[in-house]
Amino acid sequence: MSSNYRKKHYCCPHCCSDPCCCHLKGPRGFRGPAGVTGPTGLTGRVGPAGATGPTGATGATGDIGPTGPTGPVPFSAFRARGINTQTITAFDQVIFPNELYDLAGEYDPTQSIFVATEDGVYQFTTNLAITAQQDSFFVINLIVDDNLSDPQSSFLFQFYEPPSIQQVQSFVLTSSMFLTTGRNVRVRVDSFTTGVFQVVGFFSYFEGARFPSPT
Repeated sequence: MSSNYRKKHYCCPHCCSDPCCCHLKGPRGFRGPAGVTGPTGLTGRVGPAGATGPTGATGATGDIGPTGPTGPVPFSAFRARGINTQTITAFDQVIFPNELYDLAGEYDPTQSIFVATEDGVYQFTTNLAITAQQDSFFVINLIVDDNLSDPQSSFLFQFYEPPSIQQVQSFVLTSSMFLTTGRNVRVRVDSFTTGVFQVVGFFSYFEGARFPSPT
């Protein structure tokens, strides 16, 4: 094929056909519309966990919650005995160093004093074994806060007449009283006897307990 034919029919330089059958490359056309999105592929494997990030700032303090119900009040009861015979001279506290039990830790055997740890109504009893060589007048006291004039304090007036054969006689004082936390109770004997007047410790005791009440 002559070069004039190629030039006339815009054929490529290497064409040998007549008529020319070469596919001529025209100018690039416009971009066609996007095709339909294909289906989602399979989920790939989970990658390794990343490093832990820094701790965030502390949040604001929340509101205070409601007060919970009041817990049970512990039981209160004690009992203590004397040990040795104690001579009473005038106005003497009676000693009960042998503590038998103390459920709430309120009795101090070194001082023979009960100290309330809860408000409430308490009942106390003291039994004193008395011996004397002559007629004796005395008063047994359950004293609150070492104050005989306190309205919660109790006392018992007694007269001792010795029998023909010297022996021990027991005298009992029981009293209930309302105590607030921190108030204390002790036993005291006021003797108005000039001779020998004794409390036999082994047969004497001091005990108390709190009633189960809302206060």
